[in-house]
Amino acid sequence: MAEMNMNTAGKQEFEPIPQNVKVDDKVVKKLAGDAVLGIDGLLSVKGGGLAGFFSEGEDPSKGMNIDLLENDEVAISMKVVTESGKNIPKIAKEIEENITAAIQNNVGLRVTSINVEVADTMTREEYDSQADMRGEEAKPIEDAPESKLS
Repeated sequence: MAEMNMNTAGKQEFEPIPQNVKVDDKVVKKLAGDAVLGIDGLLSVKGGGLAGFFSEGEDPSKGMNIDLLENDEVAISMKVVTESGKNIPKIAKEIEENITAAIQNNVGLRVTSINVEVADTMTREEYDSQADMRGEEAKPIEDAPESKLS
């Protein structure tokens, strides 16, 4: 794993990943999915339920697109559903911070962009109702799975 140091401007500097080490996009996707669990006001990444409620057996990274780029860089895009009445810019900032930290700290890839599209906003009651209609059981995620790479 690459080491990370902070320079005086607060930016992270990385040692290059050894050429014989390759990181599969599934690993990056799992880290990103785990990183957004528990963010207040985030109900789901389109295709997977999370934050406050998580449907049994769903992959929290479902709905994320990962692009592994040249020079140990990664770009991420996702569609999310937020909770009505919550601050969307604050949610987006926390998504960006959590994902960036998880990926950079665990696999040493530089996150170049995280594009968040808010596909919908709804109350928790509406979200629960939709989960019921899909035949899923919405449950609290206090015991969110931890990444085995942390």
